Amino acid sequence: MKNILALFSILSLLLFAACDDDLLLTPPSSLSVENFFQNEEDAKSAVNGMYSQMRAVANSMYLYGDWRGDHTEQTDLGTGSDVIRNTLKDDTGGADWGSFYGLINDANLILRLVPKIEFVDEGKKNDLLAQAYFVRAWAYFQVVRIWGDAPLLTEGFLAPDQEGILPAQRDPAAAIFTQIKSDLEAALDNFLSDAISNRYTASKPAANTLKADVYLWTAKREGGGNSDLNTALAAINQVVGHPDLQLASFEALFRTTSVTGSDIFSLYRDMIEPGGTPWYSNYMLQIQNYVSLPDEAKTRIPLMVSGARFYAPTQILYDQFISNANLGNGAADVRQGITIQEYDFNGDLRKQFVKFIGDPGIEANEYTDDYKIYRYADALLMRAEIHNGLNDQGAAVADLNMTRNKAGVGDYAGGMSQPEVDDAILSERAVEFAFEGKRWWDLVRFGKAYELVPSLVGRENEQPILWPISQNTMALNPNLKQTPGY
Repeated sequence: MKNILALFSILSLLLFAACDDDLLLTPPSSLSVENFFQNEEDAKSAVNGMYSQMRAVANSMYLYGDWRGDHTEQTDLGTGSDVIRNTLKDDTGGADWGSFYGLINDANLILRLVPKIEFVDEGKKNDLLAQAYFVRAWAYFQVVRIWGDAPLLTEGFLAPDQEGILPAQRDPAAAIFTQIKSDLEAALDNFLSDAISNRYTASKPAANTLKADVYLWTAKREGGGNSDLNTALAAINQVVGHPDLQLASFEALFRTTSVTGSDIFSLYRDMIEPGGTPWYSNYMLQIQNYVSLPDEAKTRIPLMVSGARFYAPTQILYDQFISNANLGNGAADVRQGITIQEYDFNGDLRKQFVKFIGDPGIEANEYTDDYKIYRYADALLMRAEIHNGLNDQGAAVADLNMTRNKAGVGDYAGGMSQPEVDDAILSERAVEFAFEGKRWWDLVRFGKAYELVPSLVGRENEQPILWPISQNTMALNPNLKQTPGY
């Protein structure tokens, strides 16, 4: 696995440490992972490094959480994507799981080495450990949904020749879910308080939201049934109504680059920080196209730095805003114009993605939007889905109506059978979370992928839901078996 991403991210930790003035007293050649973890500041630095790696992983989540769905299409630029076409192969970009295991190893090293450090306040140590448990649970939740069976590594690697760095097998998905759930309980036990003091770090409400997400998934996809739904409900009830959270307007969420009272957990991004160009630059207009826009369109569509516009929102998504509004009062959905704008380009009516437009720069807008991992609407619509799964349609619709009314489309006025309410929740999630890395997981969880994704219709026996392992990973570790179907 690329030498497990060159010791996963151990080198990044050492480089991070070597930039610290105090640590420059130690020759870089003599640094090791273990002697990096010496004091509280080292522990905090390691946790900050973990979040930096998590942000890098989050910048790839469009591949796994959006592109296999029905919201993105190829433009007239480039050759297209196997992911969007749902023609995945073992050489498809994204089939290598190394970055996820790099993040997992960051968390593993923190959980292995931070407990040995003496803290003035042990509660602060426990809080850092809680964050590492949360991140490891989050990372494995992505891995198990993308690849299913996968290596379960929890020790943390200190050297490239350490035993076990090339695992002998892919562990069963059930074992990974067991680990995820155990990590979430450990996180919840170790957080200092129930408050959200910093929305850019994991917190108890974030852990409860992830817990609800995990148990909702295992209830519907792994045979957990009502038992897991009830566990999910208990977890999300700790989030809905939390005093540090509120349902902000869509404009407040996506026309500012600052966190809001709706953000449960986000990953910070600033234009002066390293980390590559955000994924959504591939949806933005190139300058040569932008200058050809009518002046009226330029008032609605920002010019972004280094736009490429290889991809665009689909007509399907555009129509979903209208059909979803028609389940209520039929009024225009305020989220639509903040997510998509139409424009005329030399007589061709096109759709432009405008949800993330960053901060104004000198000549063009800068990419400064945070990656929103969980926000309050997530909690409300998760609870709606859980209530409906438990056959309480009244409670489900009450939660559903909170986000609908915030968007101006009014109370849900459709049928009240369990399948009808499920469809309404899936529709609401489509427009609320467009391009936030959730659509594909929603389609899979609701059992609708082969029904609603045009490139998958009728291909149940041809294109698996799970991803293959990359050729490179298989070549470096012949112990592993390829995902069934590839």
